[in-house]
Amino acid sequence: GMCKYELSLSITTTLEKKISFVLADRLKERINDVGQVYSVYSNFFKIENNVPIQEYLRVKCDEVFLEAVRFFVESDFNTMVEDVFANYHPDAQCELPEEDVLDSKGDSSCKDWFQNPKFVMGSYRKANVPRCVLGTHGIPVCSLRAKAGATCPIYEWNGRLTDRMPITDNSSNSLTAGNYSHFSCDEGLKCKPPTGELNQYLVTWKDKLTGIDARCKKDLGN
Repeated sequence: GMCKYELSLSITTTLEKKISFVLADRLKERINDVGQVYSVYSNFFKIENNVPIQEYLRVKCDEVFLEAVRFFVESDFNTMVEDVFANYHPDAQCELPEEDVLDSKGDSSCKDWFQNPKFVMGSYRKANVPRCVLGTHGIPVCSLRAKAGATCPIYEWNGRLTDRMPITDNSSNSLTAGNYSHFSCDEGLKCKPPTGELNQYLVTWKDKLTGIDARCKKDLGN
């Protein structure tokens, strides 16, 4: 015999274009279903004739196997739920690309958004590419990411430069040159000041250093 621990999810899109997480109940009016199943099996074990099946279920499966795998299975399954929710959310603006697929020209599901002057000005298209990313509410949205050599935002935090916006960011933290919009570097690139790595470039707050012309460069792991 063997034990099995399985979690399953079904997502239904209703006629009202609303997403629903379906467990036991079924909706009468639905357009399509999307299912996700996560199963884990134990090793085989020998079943003795003199031991009731219920005893194997209680001890080997419920007490031993279930407790050993529950945390890992549910953690992975939660990630699956988040991915499905994001990709099938009715308010999603684009489709999240596969992790191992990166088009240097941008994500295809954001190409129309990128070419529309209503959303992206022509001057921004030269230095940026469109990417589909998770927004603040877990819904995929199109966003601009700076190309190699393009300017990018740089901040001061505790006397050092950082390419990550501080949580307590305000206007005095931003040290980027120019008064126009800057966008974070695309994947594989890192925002660096002209003199070298971020951790080698100290900022003295009294000097009120501003106007750093930081650029996106290949991230070599430094």
